Amino acid sequence: GKRRILMHNGLERSYLIRTPGESPGRAAGLPLVLVLHGGGGNAFNAERMTGFTEKAAMEGFIVAYPEGTGRENAIFKRLTWNAGHCCGPAMRSQVDDIGFISALIDKLIASYPLDPKRIYVTGLSNGGMMSHSLGIALANKISAIAPVIATVFGDENPPQYPLSALMINGMLDKAVPYKGGL
Repeated sequence: GKRRILMHNGLERSYLIRTPGESPGRAAGLPLVLVLHGGGGNAFNAERMTGFTEKAAMEGFIVAYPEGTGRENAIFKRLTWNAGHCCGPAMRSQVDDIGFISALIDKLIASYPLDPKRIYVTGLSNGGMMSHSLGIALANKISAIAPVIATVFGDENPPQYPLSALMINGMLDKAVPYKGGL
């Protein structure tokens, strides 16, 4: 499938959406999982790397792969998320990625039979850092986050609402230490 566009703050923001096939007895109120690519990645490589499209089809949930911002050429988009202290042009330009994801969640809830109480976010590396930022800023919309090889920086505010988190880090990772920091 092709990228879809959502205008946010004057920028064309892109995402992929994958819906499970219809099956008898599948009611409205499906969960949504947002999968955020790592720094320098894009929606298509996040889809290939994570296997969430196949999992969504098997388990009966909707998965979306939003994209950060940055350089692109005809072949490959190299995109990043503004996760506060990381990464690249998205951070330097102070791109409103939290606002984009909030607007995307609203659009998807309005467009698909989603259960607004079952919105989940995961991401890899810079996308995982963005998952942390979203969990803090959008705890009123997101039920749980599952950042992978990502960290918090220590100066974040706590979320205003309870939020479950599964944090997956490698104890030998020198780039993103499991005890936090960079």
